[in-house]
Amino acid sequence: MFLEDERGSIRAGKYADFLLVNKDVLTCPVMEIHTAKPEATYFEGKKVYEAPRTERPISEIKEALMAQYGENKKIITDGKLGGSP
Repeated sequence: MFLEDERGSIRAGKYADFLLVNKDVLTCPVMEIHTAKPEATYFEGKKVYEAPRTERPISEIKEALMAQYGENKKIITDGKLGGSP
């Protein structure tokens, strides 16, 4: 088909078809590979699927708590309930 100028390697200007999963399937235990879940799918360089987010980033939670409770209350920092920011 002579498409090597468009496909076949990951380089700028070429189409990219790939899947991102939530774990490194090359280094995780073999018995856990089947638990990998898709995070995003790209076809011809465009994202065609993105997994829904079920968790809010810590920064978003921290902002919401600060807005609701103010500076002098305990807030979440670095993923742990802690003291002042």
